[in-house]
Amino acid sequence: MAISINNLLVEIAIHGNDDKTHDFVTRTKGSFKQTIEGIHNILRNKKESQSLEIRIIISKLTYKNLDKILDFINREFDVKKIRDVVLIFIEMEGQAEDNKNITGVTYKEVMKFLPQTVEKWVSHFNDLRLYHFPLCVLPPKLWKYAHRTLRGEEIVFIPRCKKCLYKKYCLGIHYDYIPLFGDKEFTPPPKMKIETSEIYQHPISKVIE
Repeated sequence: MAISINNLLVEIAIHGNDDKTHDFVTRTKGSFKQTIEGIHNILRNKKESQSLEIRIIISKLTYKNLDKILDFINREFDVKKIRDVVLIFIEMEGQAEDNKNITGVTYKEVMKFLPQTVEKWVSHFNDLRLYHFPLCVLPPKLWKYAHRTLRGEEIVFIPRCKKCLYKKYCLGIHYDYIPLFGDKEFTPPPKMKIETSEIYQHPISKVIE
């Protein structure tokens, strides 16, 4: 049966490339199978005015498996029917904060895997996006994939951000991150030539290094 609501965006998270890895994150047996079946149903039945976004939450439980998860998505689904695939850095609040020893990961740790993974898979999807990343933790070549996705009350800028040439284009730092991991990772990047867009959520379209 077709979904009846027009102009609808459905966002679904995949936490692993198989039932073992996905269900370990959700702590719900059978959730991987249900999620994959649900995505197939949406892709079979959605209208032109309806879109699907697949999300991968980057945490200590998933950051080393990003390549495997993206490979699974590419093999399992007709990715041309998926509007975008989003890699989202975890917000350390609620249960994530309560279980920070299990879920917590730093941007520095994630950067050991993220750049090469994005470069490998970006051409396979209609749109590959990065959410919840301050610009200075990303290699400049990834800035064009970064989106501003948090409300003003959810972010902070530290004093050294005042010296950053790109602050006005930056998401900022989620307010729960610094109390847990400190602020040493955040350093204003050097001057570069950038091309900007008029889209607030996606302000940088290109970096010319």
